[in-house]
Formats: sequence, structure tokens, C-alpha cells
Amino acid sequence: MSRRNVVTLAVGNRFWRRSAGAVASAEPDKEVESLNPFISNVQELGSLRLALGYNIAAERKGSDSLTDLDMNLRLTPINFLSFAFDGGINPGAWEITQARATVTLVDPRPITRRSLDLDFMRPNSFSIGYRYLLNGPNGFLASNANINVDNPENCTINPTFAPCLGAPNPKSLIGDIVISLFYHVTDNILVNANSVYDGINNRFIGVHAGVKLLSPCDCGTVTLTLNHTINPAKTSFSFNFNLLGLGTQKKSSF
Repeated sequence: MSRRNVVTLAVGNRFWRRSAGAVASAEPDKEVESLNPFISNVQELGSLRLALGYNIAAERKGSDSLTDLDMNLRLTPINFLSFAFDGGINPGAWEITQARATVTLVDPRPITRRSLDLDFMRPNSFSIGYRYLLNGPNGFLASNANINVDNPENCTINPTFAPCLGAPNPKSLIGDIVISLFYHVTDNILVNANSVYDGINNRFIGVHAGVKLLSPCDCGTVTLTLNHTINPAKTSFSFNFNLLGLGTQKKSSF
């Protein structure tokens, strides 16, 4: 591993909105506005974080000393809709090297029924996102993490393999669509599913689905899950039974 001596600078900012009916300040001076973000009439609309690293060791050798400019953007214009963007930008060529964008819809209706299982207290939600990765020196590992770098036949099997002469350099190495669904079928039945679709090779590379059943007495749950992956190529089923009460697990089995 190459020697590194990196200094990172990051800045972040959050944006808030205050609705009508401001909470009175606890300070004696009524002209002082409370900046406590946890009061009931204040909502976070979004946040932005930028980070950039400077490699001192690389600078001494005359090579590229700046890392990608990392960006994390979150927007929640209304309480049931949110946007998320995470990306990296090469500051030299000003080229996007990686990006992930997600749109999420959340059911704004309150859940009035109480349950000892935390999953049954979560609202319905649906999200769809896109992941993008630019091909780089180690980009061939993204398409085949188990590739044998000592096998010359890989140049035929995987033409994006870096050591291959005249290997093509596609702009987009990964173009995945990620879909997730969490839905209350009834008060006692939950469905959770998420999948990843490879837009470049036109195939699903991962599927996870599950059904959770809550007993009428709210004293136990049964969870059935299906998980399918292609690397390794494996399909698995799982069954989980959980008694609710004093011994309830805080971590979701979903």
C-alpha cells in the first residue's frame, strides 16, 4: 500500500424551516429567538456536506495530490418526499467519478396502533435510486471481484481488465438501479423487498424479499425471507420466530 499523509477539509451546512406558531423562548429576553433545532415547529429541509483531501506525500513526488471532491446532499422539501445525492468529482478534470441518487416516498399518515415489534411502527415507504461508477485503474474488480490477475485468458473473458492491451475504457463501469419497498398489507402483515438491477448487463444482480407476520395478541412474529445473489451465486431462505415482550430484540430481523 502506498504511503499516504492526507489532510482533509470538510464543510457542512443544514437548512431549516420554521412553521407558524413559534415556541416561546426560554430566555427572559423575549426578543431572543431560540435556535434549538428540536422544537416542534422547526423542520430540516436539507443538508449539504463537501469534503476534499490533500495528499502531502503525493505532492512531494510530483503526482496528483488532491482526492475526489466528495458531496453529500439531502433534501426534504415536504414530510413525505426526500432526495439524496452522494457523489465524487475529480477536481482536475471536473468529471463525476461516482454518484448515487435516491428518491424516497414515505407514507405521512401516523401509525395509531402500538406494537412491540419496531417494524410494525415504521411507515410505508418506497425508494428508487441509481448508482454510477466511472472506470478507473481498479475498475475491473467492480464487474468481477474474483478475477485471477495471473490468467491471460481474462483479456477475452473480461475485456475491461486493466492489464489487457487495447482494453476498452467505458465511461460507466457500474450503472445500477436500486428499488426498495416497505408496505403494511394489513395491521398484522408486512412486506419488505429490495432489488438491484444492472443496467449495463441488463440483469438483476440481487433480490431480497421478506414477509413478517404479527400474531393477533401482539406477542410474537414470524419472518420469512428470500435472498438471491450472483456473486457468489446463491439463493437462501430463512425462517425467524421471535417472542415479543421483555426479551424482544432491538435489531430488526427484517
